[in-house]
Amino acid sequence: MHLAVKMAAVQRTLKLRRWYPVALLVVLGLSGCGGQATPTAQSSPSPSPLPTVAAGACASAPASTSAPATPAPGWPTGGAVSAELAGSWALGDFCLRLRGYTYDFGAGKGNVVVNGTEIEFFNGEACGKVLPDGVGRWKWAVDGNTLSLSLLAGDPCGRRLAGTWTKYQ
Repeated sequence: MHLAVKMAAVQRTLKLRRWYPVALLVVLGLSGCGGQATPTAQSSPSPSPLPTVAAGACASAPASTSAPATPAPGWPTGGAVSAELAGSWALGDFCLRLRGYTYDFGAGKGNVVVNGTEIEFFNGEACGKVLPDGVGRWKWAVDGNTLSLSLLAGDPCGRRLAGTWTKYQ
């Protein structure tokens, strides 16, 4: 009797296995329904979503009306954005504006300080972390009308800035 039970179980398993390819196709087919792809400049986990701005908007959007911030007590040490680094930069569907001690990445506005070829992003509205938390350290280099950004240390706000940006203004 024990052998008969095992044989019945094997037969059920074999019958079910015939349906595995069909079930897989159904699952794969349904997984594509209703979703949409969102382009990213860099794929990395982000604690809060950063806005995507069409690159054309970088050229046509009005400049930020808020005055550049001045350094406040407790900020990381560094200077304002240099003339070489200041302006609007586009990478794919993203637009990054740098001036004074501020950055604007769509709704992700915040502060920056520059130390040589290092730039620190902090106090980001989209991040929700304030000093001393939320500081992202990046290396920058400008060559003509291109800006290269690369992450130096982990960015606790998950800013997706790595890549080569093209200057708009």
